[in-house]
Amino acid sequence: MVWSPSASPKQTIDDYYPGDNYVDWVGLSMYSVKFFNGDKKQPADYVNPLDLLDYVYEQYADRKPIMISEYAATHFSKAGNEDTTQFAITKMNMLYNGIKLKYPRVKAVHWFSLNTLEDSHSEARKLNNFSLTENMKIREAYRKMVSDPYFLSSVQTDNTNSKLAYRIYEYKNQVIRDNVTATFWAKTYDPKIQKVVVSLDGKQIPDLKQYPFEVSLNTSKLTTGSHQLKAVVYDSKNRVAISKTFVIKTGK
Repeated sequence: MVWSPSASPKQTIDDYYPGDNYVDWVGLSMYSVKFFNGDKKQPADYVNPLDLLDYVYEQYADRKPIMISEYAATHFSKAGNEDTTQFAITKMNMLYNGIKLKYPRVKAVHWFSLNTLEDSHSEARKLNNFSLTENMKIREAYRKMVSDPYFLSSVQTDNTNSKLAYRIYEYKNQVIRDNVTATFWAKTYDPKIQKVVVSLDGKQIPDLKQYPFEVSLNTSKLTTGSHQLKAVVYDSKNRVAISKTFVIKTGK
């Protein structure tokens, strides 16, 4: 039994919960659109899809696995007849990489692959193209996203499966002895992050321009001890939105 409300209005979601005895999964339906209700006077591009997930996750994830029952990001908006391919790719990356890093109890994600411009239950809802197959850039971005070993194509019950050994952890002053991938999580006032500039002990690493903002750290080339890893996040106007310096420790 999957109980699956819409992400909004969140104020009344709990009123409709049948109870733990009747629910196996808690689901959620949510979408990333450029404009609310197809109205160019109501921009919606500032909404982070993870903000839509937060409420249900915080309320139910400690006792039920969470399912994104329906998600999609529009790559063409009827409002203004606007191509929004890059918008869709960015929102897709926000959601899937955010799930991987911060929402371990999300156990299933379903993309709502439908061109509502042509196929919808009412004329009023013919506003966006969410299809994964009609836009090759979207299809390739999705293919690349779900090829990440964190995401499984089927339920795995064999604990020896290499994919199940995928480890993600928050750095909390551990001593790093192996080569690791550092992923930077940033959420700012601006929905569009232009780039993240990373430096290690003052030496700049090539700019990161799309989620996931991650770099490989070869600790075998570092001396034992403490090192400074700095990340600077730039907004859509190429202004510094936030910066943070992390001290990491390496050992043999």
